[in-house]
Amino acid sequence: MFLIRNAIKNIYRYRRKYITYGILFLLLITAASVCVGIYLRMSEATDAIVREYAGVSVLNVDLADIDLYNPPDRLTRKDFESLADIEHISDIKMFRYNFRTDFLKEDASPLNVTVNSSVGIEAPVFVLGYNTSLLHLTSEEFSLASGRMFEGGQECIISKNSKAEDEASAKWNVIAVGDTILISGSGVSREYTVVGILEENGDDTANTNRRSIYTSLEGAEYFECIARVEGAAVFGYSLEPATIKDIANDFDAAKDSSIGMGYEVLVYLDDPEEFLNVQDDFYQIELEGYFLTLQPMFSDFRSMLSMTRVMSSGAGGFMVITAILLIFVTVITTIMLLGTRKYEIAVLRSIGMKKSRLTVSYLIENLAFIWGITAVSFIIAQMISPIFTVHIFDGIQSMVSAEVYERIMGGFGLRDIMMHFGTVFGGAAVIVLLSSLLSCINILRFEPLKIFNKRF
Repeated sequence: MFLIRNAIKNIYRYRRKYITYGILFLLLITAASVCVGIYLRMSEATDAIVREYAGVSVLNVDLADIDLYNPPDRLTRKDFESLADIEHISDIKMFRYNFRTDFLKEDASPLNVTVNSSVGIEAPVFVLGYNTSLLHLTSEEFSLASGRMFEGGQECIISKNSKAEDEASAKWNVIAVGDTILISGSGVSREYTVVGILEENGDDTANTNRRSIYTSLEGAEYFECIARVEGAAVFGYSLEPATIKDIANDFDAAKDSSIGMGYEVLVYLDDPEEFLNVQDDFYQIELEGYFLTLQPMFSDFRSMLSMTRVMSSGAGGFMVITAILLIFVTVITTIMLLGTRKYEIAVLRSIGMKKSRLTVSYLIENLAFIWGITAVSFIIAQMISPIFTVHIFDGIQSMVSAEVYERIMGGFGLRDIMMHFGTVFGGAAVIVLLSSLLSCINILRFEPLKIFNKRF
C-alpha cells in the first residue's frame, strides 16, 4: 500500500512532466484502442456475414486463359463431383442443366421440336432443367400466367413472347397448357407435357425469342449424351430474379449467347466459417482449363465482405503503426523522465533504499500512469469507434433484411468487448514492462556519488 501511495505522490509531484507525456500517450493509446475496436468489430462482422451466407455457394467456372474462340471442353457431372474431396465441402449438388437443341455433337443429327405431334419448329429451343429439391434456394420467380409449376422430368412450363415476329416463335406462341412438346433425333427423344405458361416480360422486343422449356434437372440432362462439349464453356451464374429474363434474351438476334451449356453447381460447406479457406483451395485448382471460384448465393455477399475486410485491414495497419510509435515514445519519455530524476534516485540510494525496491517503486508508478491513461483511452475509444464504422453498417443495412442485419450487428457481444479490453490493457502492460525495463537498467547504472559530484 505504501508503494502505491508513494507512486501516486510521485506522479503528482512531477505532474507537469506527466501531463505533457500523458497527453502524448493518451492520443496514441486512444488511437490504438480505436483501431483495435474497429479491427475486432469488422472481424466479427465478417465472420457473421460468412456464417449467414456462405453455407451454400454457387460454383463459378471461368476460363484459365483468354482464348474465347477455343475454350476447353466443359466440365462434366463427374468433374464437379470430384471436388467434394476438398476439405470442408460436405456435398456438391447439380442445381441446373442448360441445353439448347442445336448445341449438339458434330456427329449428331439435328433435333426436331414437335408440338402435339403436328406442328414442327425449325429453330433452337432452350431446355433448362432445375433440381426441384433445391428450388427453394433460388430467388428466381416463376410467375405463371396460367397452369402450375412442373413436378418432374415429363412436365414443363414454357415462356413466350407475343411480340416476336419470326415463324418459329409464331408457332411456339400458340402452345397451351396440356399440349405436348416432343424433342427427338440422334437416337434420343423426350416428350414434355406443358403444365404452365410463364408471364410475358414487358421489356421484350420483336427480336426476343422466348422458346424456353423449364423442367426438372433430369428432364434436361437427358440430352447430355449428345450435347457438344467443345466450345461450350459454363460461365458464371448468379441466382437472381433477372436470370430467367437473361436466359430468354439469349435468343435475341442482336446479342451473343452468354449462358453456357452444361451444369450449374452448388457447393455445400460443413462449416460456413471455413468459406475463405475453401475459397483459397479453389484458387489453387485449375481443372481442365478452368479456374473455380465460390460465390455465395446472396449477390451482395462479396460487396459486404469487401467493406468489412478493407476496414479491418486498414484498422490493423494503423494499429501496427501506433504500436511502433508507442514503443518509440515510451523509450524516449522514460529516458527523459529518468534523466530529470537522477538526483532523486541518488538521494534514495544514499539513504539505503535497495535497487530492487526502487525498481518496484518505478514499476508501480509506470503501471499507475500507463493503465490510468489506458482506462481513459478505452472509454474514449468506445465513443469514437462507431464514428468510423457507422457508414459500413449503414451500407450493410441497405443490402440485407432487418432480421439478418440484427444477426450481423448482434454478433459483437460481451466476449468481444472483453477481448477489446484485454488487447488494449495487454498492450499497455507491454509498454509498462518496457518502461520498467529501461528504468531498471538506468537505476542499476546510477551511482549516487557520481551523481552528487556532477551536481555539486
